[in-house]
Amino acid sequence: MNLIVAGKGGAVNRSATGIDPAAREFAGWVEPHLTAMARLAARLGGLPAAAAGLALLLAYVLLHYLFVSQTAHLLALLGVFLDVGAKLGVPLAPFAFLLLFATNFFSANTPQGSSANLLFVGSGYLTQKELYRLGTLTTAVLFVLYLVVGVPWTLFVAR
Repeated sequence: MNLIVAGKGGAVNRSATGIDPAAREFAGWVEPHLTAMARLAARLGGLPAAAAGLALLLAYVLLHYLFVSQTAHLLALLGVFLDVGAKLGVPLAPFAFLLLFATNFFSANTPQGSSANLLFVGSGYLTQKELYRLGTLTTAVLFVLYLVVGVPWTLFVAR
C-alpha cells in the first residue's frame, strides 16, 4: 500500500511502513495533547451537562489563540467539540448554536482573527496591544451576553 504525501517538493510516494520524520515528530507532539484532552473529557463526564457544555465553550473560545483565523478554528474544532459535547450529554442544538456564535464573537480577539482586524492594526488605527485588550473585553462581554440572553433563546427555539 502506498500513500501520497504532499510536501515542499510536491507529491512523494511513501510506503505504509515508511513514515516521514516530520509526520513522526508531529505525531509525537500531538499524542500527549490528545491524551490530556481525553483526561479532561473524562473529568467533565462527572459534571452536569450544562456545566460540561460551559467548560467546553470556554475551552473553544480560549483555543482561538492557537489558530490563525476563524475559519481554521471552526473547521478544526467544531466537529470535535460537538462530538465531545454529545458524549457528555450536552443538548446538541443549543450547543451547536453556542459554538457557531462563539466563532464570531471572538473574532475581535487577535489581529489575525478576522480580516477587519488586519485593517485596524495595519492602518495604525489600533496597536496590537489595544486590539488584544479590546478583543478580550469584547469577547468577555459577548460571552456573558450570549450566556444570559442567547442560551435561553436557543433552548426556547430548539424545543
